[in-house]
Amino acid sequence: MYSIFYSLLVLLDWFLGLYFQIFKYSDLSAKASNNYTNRQYILPNRGIIYDSKGGALVANKAQYVIALNLQSINRYKKYSSLEQVLNSEEIKILKKYKAVFQDEASAEKFNEDLGLGKEYFVFKDLNSDTEYYEYLSDVANIKSTNLVAKEEVYRNYVSPEEYSHILGYASSVSAEDLTSDSWYTPNSKIGIAGIEKSYETYLRGEKGILKKFEFSNSKTGNTEYITQKKDGYSLYTSLDPELQRVSYESLKQVIEDSNAIGGAVVVQKVMTGEILSLVSLPSYDNNSFSKGISTSEYTKYLEDKGLPLTNRAISSNYPPGSTFKLIVAYAGLIEGSLTVNDFITDVGVISVGNFNYKTWKAGGHGIINVVGAIKESSDTFFYILGGGHSNYPQIKPLGAWNIYKYAKLFGLGERTDVDLPNEVSGFVPNPDWKQQELLEPWYIGNTYHMSIGQGFVSATPIQTSIATCAIANGGFLYKPHIVSKVVDEASGETIFTNQVSVLNSTRFDSDALLVLKEGMVEASSPGGTAYPLFNFPIKIAGKTGTSEFGDNENKKTHAWFTAFAPADKPEIAVTVFVEEGGGGADISVPVAKKIFESYFKVE
Repeated sequence: MYSIFYSLLVLLDWFLGLYFQIFKYSDLSAKASNNYTNRQYILPNRGIIYDSKGGALVANKAQYVIALNLQSINRYKKYSSLEQVLNSEEIKILKKYKAVFQDEASAEKFNEDLGLGKEYFVFKDLNSDTEYYEYLSDVANIKSTNLVAKEEVYRNYVSPEEYSHILGYASSVSAEDLTSDSWYTPNSKIGIAGIEKSYETYLRGEKGILKKFEFSNSKTGNTEYITQKKDGYSLYTSLDPELQRVSYESLKQVIEDSNAIGGAVVVQKVMTGEILSLVSLPSYDNNSFSKGISTSEYTKYLEDKGLPLTNRAISSNYPPGSTFKLIVAYAGLIEGSLTVNDFITDVGVISVGNFNYKTWKAGGHGIINVVGAIKESSDTFFYILGGGHSNYPQIKPLGAWNIYKYAKLFGLGERTDVDLPNEVSGFVPNPDWKQQELLEPWYIGNTYHMSIGQGFVSATPIQTSIATCAIANGGFLYKPHIVSKVVDEASGETIFTNQVSVLNSTRFDSDALLVLKEGMVEASSPGGTAYPLFNFPIKIAGKTGTSEFGDNENKKTHAWFTAFAPADKPEIAVTVFVEEGGGGADISVPVAKKIFESYFKVE
């Protein structure tokens, strides 16, 4: 009896096993297949950027926003209007809080965010606790809605207009960013301009990866971090906040007073290349870009004739005018075209055939040598030095190729490799270039114009600044930089240090540089061109410049001034450029004077 019962149990177990294998397998398999592991990316905070005194120039600001959850919306459809994905109650709420959503630009942005795979579409900020809680109450009264209050983290720039061309901004990633670098997610931020872009890999940090086990019944199982997020590294810059403020305010004032288009200031340490101040005006509000600028606001920037999105200090070329005479003077001394003992009588004009080449001062500058020519900025002297003239056989002409060679020696025509994006190289012409590009020979008039920083030659303010630093420091073209070091705040470790770097390999002649310095000191003293600096308590070595441009129908000029101080033991160089501002002495020198007063604490 017992054996029969046992046999029946075995048979039953066999049938049950067979049943589950055959009839229940597909059901259990389907349920198991609906269980999955979900990876969620945890985005880090971007690193903080500091000035040289330890003041934060940017912070990460958390802000509640009105947003639309995109998880249940068809990402493969193009919507002509946001109203296609909103119900009447949602539309009523958005109107109440004055959210922009009914224009074509909003629909375009919505489709773009959908295509990128973003989780939310942001409408606007909730600007107070009262507004936040009122909005939550309104949304709670809707039976079915994708509207949410979401916390967004933006970059908040402390002095946006003052620092915008240095810091740039970080904002949402584009489709191209997602394709080119797998680090980014659709919800990431990326540096788009300024040092936010240059130092992106340091600032962005390391994203965390959270693994979640999701069951088919919508319950969440265990969660674990595969990788912990790590906030971005901090940048410590050489920027002096007081010099930056003075540079910005004084340049802005002179641009307004002279009805100029814009301008730039560069202040550097002459012995290291560190940038203490860099300003380009007009500037822009980088906080607008950080949050996602509207199409209408962006269009205003693009249509502004002042080009506020262009960093004039590094991204625009201009005729250097009389500041270029320093290079021509150095070339003449080295090539043996003249010595300090060679004088000419400047009567205000020289003639070649039917062409007359005048100096800026009626009647000329009288009897002068190279020091006097720098002091008074004699065009005639540099016409003769550059291209020669039969009436002045004591000066041997340099010729276009020698001027070209020494302009390159001083760093013109090459990028300085400053740690900012979008730097341009300026331009130094030569006879071969003109023949090849313009299909014209090089004329003596081209050499005359080039000799005084006119014609085809062009430079950026930062190139002029490092050339001035080279005159001050004995001939070293130091690579300019803004960021001094990169620090991991979590560990206190310095990750990267910007070492002093020399761009040039050719040594300069110290005796020739002393002649240039002497002329620049004379230019900043009574009888020179930089009259606002006469009797300044600190001895300054400077050179003014007033450059013409284009066809110049309106006779407008760019105003230049570049200088270093103290002349005997240089510490800083200041270069000021004002586009269509007028004369260098009248417009740019006063700006430099205020910067020197601030740095040397002159009352």
